[in-house]
Amino acid sequence: MDSMDVVAGLDSRPVLVKLTPTEFDHLIRQLFEAIGMEAWNTQAPKDEGVDAVAVSKDPVFNGECVIQAKR
Repeated sequence: MDSMDVVAGLDSRPVLVKLTPTEFDHLIRQLFEAIGMEAWNTQAPKDEGVDAVAVSKDPVFNGECVIQAKR
């Protein structure tokens, strides 16, 4: 049997169920940033469920996203 390099298949991606709610909210913001949007997390405790806001200045996909992240 040929040997396999199992360790090479492992990576440093976070385990979603182990993230705190705040860490999860920040991960979602980072995903929007990764697709080129400007994004920020809200901090207000009474934000009515809004966890982040993302804005695109792209001429085709211009607009604002209000993000409510749930695991």
